[in-house]
Amino acid sequence: MSKEQQNTQNAQEQYAEAIAAELIAHLKSGTAPWQKPWEPTMSGLPYNHLTGNTYSGSNTLKLMMQPYDDPRWLTYKQAQSVGAQVRKGEKGVPLIRLVTHVEQTVKDENGKPVLDDKGEPQKEFVKLDFPYIRTFSVFNAEQIDGLPEWHPLHSPQHEWENHQRAEALLSASGAEIRHRHGDSAYYRPSEDHIVLPHKEQFPNAGLYYATALHELGHWTGHESRLNRELSGGFGTLSYAREELRAEIASMMLTRQLGLPHDPGRHAAYIGSWIQILTDEPTEILKAARDADKIQSYVVGFEKEIGHEPKKAPTAPSEKTPENTAAPATPSEHVSAAGRVETSEPHYSEKIIGRLAESHGWHKEDGKTASKTIEGAGGGMLNPEAVRDARRAIINALEDKYQAARDAYVKQTVLLPPAQKSRRNLLESQMEALIKGLPEQTQMQARINFYTSRVGERLRQVQKPDPPGQSEIAFER
Repeated sequence: MSKEQQNTQNAQEQYAEAIAAELIAHLKSGTAPWQKPWEPTMSGLPYNHLTGNTYSGSNTLKLMMQPYDDPRWLTYKQAQSVGAQVRKGEKGVPLIRLVTHVEQTVKDENGKPVLDDKGEPQKEFVKLDFPYIRTFSVFNAEQIDGLPEWHPLHSPQHEWENHQRAEALLSASGAEIRHRHGDSAYYRPSEDHIVLPHKEQFPNAGLYYATALHELGHWTGHESRLNRELSGGFGTLSYAREELRAEIASMMLTRQLGLPHDPGRHAAYIGSWIQILTDEPTEILKAARDADKIQSYVVGFEKEIGHEPKKAPTAPSEKTPENTAAPATPSEHVSAAGRVETSEPHYSEKIIGRLAESHGWHKEDGKTASKTIEGAGGGMLNPEAVRDARRAIINALEDKYQAARDAYVKQTVLLPPAQKSRRNLLESQMEALIKGLPEQTQMQARINFYTSRVGERLRQVQKPDPPGQSEIAFER
């Protein structure tokens, strides 16, 4: 191991030990970020007031453990750049960032700087052989004078939009969700499905969606998705590790979507979490990283259905000052190819990749073929492949839609009038919800709706038993 790598590892371990010790103290007192109930009228995820970017991973946990209600954070220089000032005597919160690229001046073969049209030296980002940890400090808006007062955005309209957003995410995920009467909510890895009580059994819609998203977090751990360790039974450290990841991810998702967060059954895991963090402080960095992946995976479905996640409001500023907490490496920037175009829906590489696998498309000697995953997913490299992929998606969905619709109609004919009326109402509500979305998204939503209704009716007749004590199920 090189000296640079050793220094990075040491810095990471020191940071992990500090945040683990702080988190253990909060766990013992019941004040860890995910141990506290949360309502949409309270502050959301911590974000940079200048860039609008939310913090990620362990930095999110670090900031959420601070005694502030305001979610806005700034570096000292960023505060000054917007005409504000950190009060004398205030202490910042140290955060870390992995630096993977550095900016360098472009030089010609003679070692002289290459100038642009304005006579200025051209710059480029160069990837480092040995990335390193960089520390920086941020201050909360409550420590800063001269910032506008913060007010949480919450109204019946916002609440309705948040519920629509959560419903769309669940639908776009394609996860099999089974509803039944009872008080258990869990994900069963062996059968790869989620079981939830009926919506009307929850105190409000927000708690239903919060519970569903928690279980969806476990669902992402399946080997066909993020492939996490899900084999440990209740009471094992492996089970507690997975619950730690799901709870952190659930906390992030509910705050991002403006849903209430219910601490749930934390008492059963606190002892295990304290033991894990005491024995392995770096586990908190791994858990936070995995929770970030869960959150990104789930929120990523918004891009697949043609919606971009909402960004926090920012301070008015023409540019971001240098040497601040704003993103400084290409790896932290959002790719232009990943943005949704208003004229035509974007098809992500994830969707094209799934389609490619089913159609046998492949990579040829690392090059782009007429029908490769790269050609279809890139959008710019091979327009013909993209058009073929789009048409194939619609054709495949139309076949699934017709089969699901036929089964739904056949089953509906046999239902009592009251149940038929309820189905018609739900179907009309579903159509209103998906109106205006891309064609393939509407088709998939209808397939999910018809399939779930048919399956729900069959399960009402069969009434499956809850998981036994010997079977692994991540229960809420």
